[in-house]
Formats: sequence, structure tokens, C-alpha cells
Amino acid sequence: MAPKIRRSVGERGPAGRRGPEEPLSRERIVGEALALVDREGLRALSMRHLATALGVDPMAIYYYLPNKAALEDAIVEAVNVGIEGPAEFTSFALYDLVMMAGRIFRGTLLAHPNAVPLLAVRSLATPIGFEPAEAMLSGLVAGGLTPTEGIAAIDVFSTFVTGSVLREVQLPSGPEHDGHLQFRKMKDQLDEAEFPNLRRALAEGNLMDFDAEFEFGLSALARGLAELAEATVEHQRGN
Repeated sequence: MAPKIRRSVGERGPAGRRGPEEPLSRERIVGEALALVDREGLRALSMRHLATALGVDPMAIYYYLPNKAALEDAIVEAVNVGIEGPAEFTSFALYDLVMMAGRIFRGTLLAHPNAVPLLAVRSLATPIGFEPAEAMLSGLVAGGLTPTEGIAAIDVFSTFVTGSVLREVQLPSGPEHDGHLQFRKMKDQLDEAEFPNLRRALAEGNLMDFDAEFEFGLSALARGLAELAEATVEHQRGN
């Protein structure tokens, strides 16, 4: 589970009563840091700003997290630990497992859109952050992939989901920011003889939105991994 966002030191509770001062801890620091990023974005993340939100001296944070890089690693860890999947992945067919995991992971990232750019460039650096990966790997191996193939599959899976969400959250919302807007604007500039398929796609007018594109890509990835697992199992049987 992700760190819970607890009341900052001195924050007033119900009926204006001053809440009890909670001891500073790594969990509280990371929870407040993630909440700060959710509210104000990554640019607002600094030790000084975080200390103000916590009601502590900035130097107190360094006892738990030695620098901003460690804080960013902890945020990545918190988002990953917050992924709530089934208790047991090994009971699912591989295709169903990948589809379910992709939807869960996407939902978790969309719940923290301001943190997605951080997850796109920073690798997990703590053992607890790898718990979701271990759970998924157990299901992939049970489905027929070797551990080495499973790790590669998770890397490809993570790249697809994170990249898809990153593109989605960085584009402002609204019809004027349609992901295919520039593509649509070029319709009349594309020569039919040179771009027959692009012109046909635009003429049909059924370009997918982010949700549909994600499901399309995730399904293609899941099918490919399921077919790879079947081939691996057949090869092992042949030997």
C-alpha cells in the first residue's frame, strides 16, 4: 500500500482543535512529498517546500532521506507500492494477467499524473518497490515464460504503460488538444497518391482516443507474450 497522507504538525483537526504533533518519519515525509507533487507538480518539490508542508526544519528531512535524489526514489517506490493487484497472479491465464496488470498500473499512474514524468526516468532503487514486479513475474513464469523472458516482458510492459500515460497526462485536456489534432489538420495537405492509407484513416474518422489506443496496444502486447509463452513451453517439451 502507498504511504498514507497524515496530518502535518500543527494542522487543526475537527472543530478547530490543534491536532497532536506526529513524530517525523520516512513514511510521513514520503507521503507528504507525494501529496505535494500531486497538488503542485514536480517543480514544486524541494526540501524547503516539503519541510514547510510538514512543519519541520528542512535539515530534519535529511536524517531520513540524504538528498533530493533519494526523495525522488522514495516517491517512485511509493507509487509502485501503491499498485493494488490481486493477491495471487499465478491463477490467471497469461493474456488475462497482462491485460489486468496493465489496467491496474495505468490507473495507479493516472491517480498521480504529476509524478509520471519522474517514474518515466527513474528506476526503482529499493527492494520494497519491486514487490509488484515480483508478483507479476510469478504469473508470467507460471504462464510459460522463463524468468529471463519474464523480466524482459515486464520491462517492455512498463515502458508501454508508462509511455502511454506520460503522453496522455502531458497533453492538456479538451477537444482542442486532441492527440490526433495535427494529424487531422493535415488531411487536406496529404496527397492521396503519396499517403493513401493516412488519407483513408482520416476519411473514416474513427481515430482512437487514449483509452481505446491503450486497450489496443495492451491487447497486442498481451497476445504477443501469450504466444511467446506457448512457444517456450512447446520448445521445452520438445527437449
